[in-house]
This record gives sequence, structure tokens and C-alpha cells, in this order.
Amino acid sequence: MIRISSEHKQEIHSLLANRSGEEIDKSLKAMTPILQSYYPADPTKIGKRLLNSLLSSWLSKPEESVVHYWTICRLVHEYGYPHEHIDLEVSCGALGRQAISSGSTRADIVVYLHPNRTAGTALITIECREHGGVNGEKQAASYSRALQSPFHLFTDSEVWSVFETQPHPVDGLSVGDIPHWVGSRPLEQRLSKSHALPPITDEEHLRRLIKVCHNRIHGEGVDPAKAFDELVKLFFVKLYDEQEVPHVYRFSVLAGETDAEVGENIRALLKEAKKQSRYRELFTEAGDDEFGIENKSIRTVVETFQGFSFTGSSHIGVDAKGTAYENMVGATFRGEMGQYFTPRKIVEFMINLLEPTRDDTILDPSCGSGGFLIYAMRVIAAQMRQDQQNLPEHQIERLIRETIIQNIRGTDLGPRMVRTARMNMIMHGDGWACIQRCHGLDIQNHPSFNGDNTKFSLILSNPPFAGSESEDYFLERFTIGKNEKGEVRSVHRAIIFVEQIIRLLEEGGRAGIVLPRSIFENESYSFKKIRNIIFEQCEILALVGLPRTAFHHTDCGILGDLLFIKKVSKPREDYSVFVSWAKQVGYNTLGHNIDENDFPAILEDFRDGSKQISITAMKANHNINPWFYHPEAAGLRESVESYNTRSVPLTELASVYKNKISKKALKQTPERRMMYLQVRDVHPTTGELSPKEIKAGELPSRATYELTGEELVMLPNARNSLESTRTIIKVGKETQGVIMNNRYTPLIPLVNADYLVMILNTPFVRNQLIASCRGAGSPDLRENKLDEIMIPVPDSTDLSSIDVFMESMTDKLVQKKQLEVEISKVSEAIGNQLQSLLDS
Repeated sequence: MIRISSEHKQEIHSLLANRSGEEIDKSLKAMTPILQSYYPADPTKIGKRLLNSLLSSWLSKPEESVVHYWTICRLVHEYGYPHEHIDLEVSCGALGRQAISSGSTRADIVVYLHPNRTAGTALITIECREHGGVNGEKQAASYSRALQSPFHLFTDSEVWSVFETQPHPVDGLSVGDIPHWVGSRPLEQRLSKSHALPPITDEEHLRRLIKVCHNRIHGEGVDPAKAFDELVKLFFVKLYDEQEVPHVYRFSVLAGETDAEVGENIRALLKEAKKQSRYRELFTEAGDDEFGIENKSIRTVVETFQGFSFTGSSHIGVDAKGTAYENMVGATFRGEMGQYFTPRKIVEFMINLLEPTRDDTILDPSCGSGGFLIYAMRVIAAQMRQDQQNLPEHQIERLIRETIIQNIRGTDLGPRMVRTARMNMIMHGDGWACIQRCHGLDIQNHPSFNGDNTKFSLILSNPPFAGSESEDYFLERFTIGKNEKGEVRSVHRAIIFVEQIIRLLEEGGRAGIVLPRSIFENESYSFKKIRNIIFEQCEILALVGLPRTAFHHTDCGILGDLLFIKKVSKPREDYSVFVSWAKQVGYNTLGHNIDENDFPAILEDFRDGSKQISITAMKANHNINPWFYHPEAAGLRESVESYNTRSVPLTELASVYKNKISKKALKQTPERRMMYLQVRDVHPTTGELSPKEIKAGELPSRATYELTGEELVMLPNARNSLESTRTIIKVGKETQGVIMNNRYTPLIPLVNADYLVMILNTPFVRNQLIASCRGAGSPDLRENKLDEIMIPVPDSTDLSSIDVFMESMTDKLVQKKQLEVEISKVSEAIGNQLQSLLDS
């Protein structure tokens, strides 16, 4: 026990009274023997900042100050915390009536994870009282909750009571001791397992640590995905070391150890873990018990993480650790693996709309990195913590873990993604075993499921956007895998996943699915068939349109939207479907968070029951694309309908040019030089052509048309070209012998070509062209849609009225041409004058 003697009180008083800060420093040498009698170590080791703060309060509160000093010395000398991580008299804000009435809203001592001691990074909150004073455990718990520190401690130098901080009203869960600080410094010897390690509670700090390690491995020349694999293996070894290695922490670097010795130790740990760990199924491929990186990289990772716990039970640490891991997953699996990464804002919105509960049985049949399952787990865990605040944290966490293991399942075929998802679950608090390596279309035959009786109450998924399913093994088991004649044929992979999801739903079960836009509106047989299955076996809860930028930062160029359904054996003949559209989804095209996010407002509208559209209308249109029902699209259709008596289909005014190049002939003369024209070679506003010379053998696959110099109207058919108001132009003799790619649809005018160009460039017609574009990846205007484009004419019963109209426009057209020439001359003169400034 620590009590200050009356002799020391008088001596300290004489040394400190009426002295300035500089004189206190001078007096420190004289005070050192006194301070060492309360803790036998050099007082200066706790740092000048802390020492001066202590000494400044010593005169007014000597009994408490000596306990403060003794506690800080223990933190520094026994537990290894750098004095830069410790602060005194930390404001806790308003903490409720008890704290406010007591007049004290400052924690005596706070230990932080970082030397900058910023808000939100507190690790231990400490309440000190003079020996024999009032017990301060409740005060410490209150302050700790306010500062969000995982641990709190009360001491009077005899009592040393340590607790894991719990949600109110539970004061705290008693634990053996506070964590020891190891940091990244080499150790004199392996740290005993009697010492706890601190959890990482600061997500941003952990993200920086992970980035440093990943970049070190990637710097060896290892590709990002492989570097990710190696880092995950090191995390696996870290988990194994904490949970299953007895006596000491072997995941550490000793003073004097070479890189080779560190590498040998960790490589041996990996082999042990692969044989013995309960997580050994994380690594099931050949060579998974070896590291494919240099010992220097292994050392960097070990030094970075040796001082932190990956298995602490505090959900604060679990959330930070899990979120940082998710960010690492998202940063790694882009580009060619972007299909595995569903943007988290979309994941959160879908789960918030479907509101999972602890009673739901949840599946993602193409889980990728596990994003849907992770967020569902977090929502359910938050509910359970809120509903059962009477329980201590460790009991709540046990219930959460049991619920996850029992009710949440995920499958993926790729071993890398299974490992990624399993580690993601571990980082978020275990439950890794619910992830199985299994084809999402073969779940019923996997031994861990219940055969044809396998059913779930909630399915969330972003099934594969690209590619076709061609395996007869799968196709013959699904309705969608057969054509009109009942013959097995390959289909878009996402379509067959939709049928599988519907099969796996129990009666009343809900599903939220991210789907390529083509599924919502494509008119071919298989797409219509899957929509019929949805109409016949489900009720649509909601359709939410996503902007084209929604997946941009994942390098996925396919447009997608959201479908929410409920499995119903006998759907109602008519009911209302919630339909909405997001123009902003919380991040920009680079994936950076922005304030603009339409999802919260859409969620509120869904709960209020607004923005409803009849399923009868959707069935009549055979179109469930949410953008089809957008007010602008509906307004355009009404406008077109109102002009019907004065309009004719585009195909009555023009026919499609069919003169295509002979690929076979080109192969016979590969050195032949020719002029090639693509969209980028046409000025977007003036229409000026700049074709490039190219060898016949070097023509790209898009090279399609051979132009003969006849009069044609060049219609850009890519949606992005039409939306950018790229002009529709007329060409003629200047295109003799030019090869053109297929991003234009050349039209042979059947009426006055100038009229056709003018009317096609009007917003009324252009909006029709844009609305008629189809396709999820790169939407375009197909030839079979041209007869749906309605073109206003002076008299729809007499197309010669167009010539009469153009004759009446002759003077205006001549005047327009003259003005364009004058504008061109003025622009050239301005350009020359500006150039003269640069040349002078």
C-alpha cells in the first residue's frame, strides 16, 4: 500500500511551494530519493510532461498524487507503456446525474493506443483514490464508457481491480489484469501468456498498419492478390499463436534475431497451425503450409502486430479489426476480381431494407468476400446487445457466436474467396465455419446442407454478372436451363442463380439480389422465362435502380440494379411494388465516401409505403427494370404517345446499311493499307471525320462496315455516346473506301437526309434512342429497336410533306451555314491571336 508520510509532505512542500516551473525542474533531483521510495525507478522515465502535471497537483492533493505517481510508474515500468501514450485528467464530458453531481467529469489517468492520444483511441481508463478511500469502480466504469475504452481500472495502491468495460447498466466484467504493451520493439524474451495484449480499437490505425505490411510484401514483386494471401496466412499464424500456443507468445521478434531466424520461427508456426489449429481448413490447397515471401517481409508483419491481440472479446476491437480487413479485401479484389466485391453502401442498404433478425436463417450462395453475411451478422449482433443489456459482454458474445454458427451460411466455389470470407468472419468475431467451398448451384448436394429440404428465410446475393453456365449437370436441374423445346442449353449465369435462390427460399422467405440490368428487361426467351418464374413464385417487394457509377470503382463495367422478393406459393393477382432510384450511393467514381447518398431517403420511402407501382403494369410490360418506371421515362412514353398521329417509325424513313467487310478477304491481303474510322475519329459536335490509316491485318474486331461513298446518316449506337449528345451526322463521297466500326449504325435515308439528321438530333428523338438502349455492360441501341423510335413528320400520311417542309427551311439553312462559316473564321482569328502571345 502507498501512503505519503508527514515528513515527505513537509519536504515536498518546501521544495515545491512558491516555485516556478523551471525551479520545479531544478528541484527534481532533490525529490528523486523521495519519489523512489514510492516506486524504485528513475522518475524521469515517466516523462517531463507527466512529471510536471503530477508535481503541480502534489501540494493540493498529496495523498492522491502519490497513488497517481505509483500507478503511472507501474504502467511504464511493469506494463511497458510509453509515457507518450498516457494522459492525466482527461475530460469525459457529461456522464449522467451521478457523475455531474459529484462535480468530477475527468478521468484520473487514461492509457491510449497511440502517442497522439486522440479521442476514440483510449485503451484503459483509470480511477485512483488515496489508500483506504471510497471505492471508485463504478466511477471508472462510467468514465470508460464515455471514453469508449475496452478496459477500466480502479486502484488505491492496495486494490488493483481491472474490468472489461460493458454496456450500461453492467458496470464491468472482472478480468485478471490490464494488457501489457509490447509494441514493435524486439523483446528480450518471449512474453508470457500470463500477460494480456491490447486489442486494436482504432480502425484507421489498423488500416495504416495493414497497408504498410501489404505494401512491403507487394514491394517484393508479388502481385496484390498473392500479397493478400500471404498477409492472411500471417494473420492465421497470429490467431493460432494467441489461441492455441501454450505458455508464451511465439509470434514475436527477439532482440538480436536475424531475419532468417524470425522467418524460421514463423514458418514453423505456420506448419504447426496447418496441422493443429481449429482454423486449419482455412488453408486446404497444396503449398498452403509455406510462405512465398522473403523473411524480411515476415519480420515486418510480425513486428507490426506482435503487440496487439487479434482475439480480444471486446466488440469495439472486433469491429475495428473486421472493418479494416474488409477494406483490405476491397482494395485487393478489384480489376479482374472486382466481381467479388459488392460496395458496402449497397450491402448495408439491402440488409437494412430486409431487416434480418436473430431468428432468420441466412444464406449467400455466391458470398465472395462475405460482405452480406458480415453486415447481417453485425446488425443481428447489435440487436442482441441492445435487447440483452443485462448480460455481461462475454455472455452476449457467446450468444451472438452461437446464433451466427447456427443461422448464417455462405458458399463460394473459389478457394481464395472461401479463405477470404472465412478470415473475414473470424476478424468480425468468428463464425468462420459457416462458409463452405461449394458451387452455389449445387448447395442441395453438399454434405453440410440438408438436401432438397435446404431452405432459408433470408438470402442476400450478388451472383456472377458475367459469363454463361454451360454445364449440363446444372442446366438439366433448372427450368431456366432449357429452351422452348425442353432442350438443355447454356444460359446467362446470373439467371440460373435467380432460380436457385427462389428454390432455396422457404415460404415467406425474402431475398435481396444485385442483378445485371439485362435480367430486368431483356426480351429474349431465357430472360423472359426468369421473370415469369419470379411473377409465378414470388411477390416483388421492391425494385431499386442504381446509377451507372455504382460499381465504377470496382472496375465492373456492368450496369446493375436491386431486386427484393418474397417467396409466395400463390402470389396475389395484383399488388403494389415499391420502386425507387438512387442517383448517388455514398461514394464517388473513385470509391471515396461522399455525403450524397440517396439510400437513407429510399429506405424511409419504402417503410412509409410510398412510390408504389402495380405488378399488373409490370407484367403487361414484361419489364421490371426500375428505370423503365422512372417519371422521366414514363413522361417520355406519354409524350411519344401524344405524337403518335403525327409520327412514323424510324424504319419508314431509313433502312440499315448492310455492306459489311469480308473478314476472309482481309486475311488474304493483311498488308493492304486502308482508312479506318471509329467514334473517336469523329468530332463530337461538328461531325468532322479524321479516319486513320491502318493495315488490313491490324483492323480490330469491331471493324464492320465498308463505306462506298453513298449518302448515309451515321447514328451512334452506344448509350454513353447518345447521352453525351454526340451529334448524328450525314456523310457521303468523302467516305469512299473507308472501313467503319460497329459503334455507329449507318442508315440509308429514304427521305431527305438533312431532315433526318435534324430530327434525330432533337432531344425528343434522342431521349427515345437512349431509352431504347439495352444491355448491362455497355448498353447500346440494337437494330431491332429502330422500329420503336417514333419520328415526327409534317404529315404522317404523306412523307413527301418532308420535302415541302425542307423547302420552307431553305433560307434558314443557308443562313445557318453562313453563320457557321463566320463563327469558324472568328474562332480561327482568336486562336491565331492567342498563339501570337505564346510565340512572342
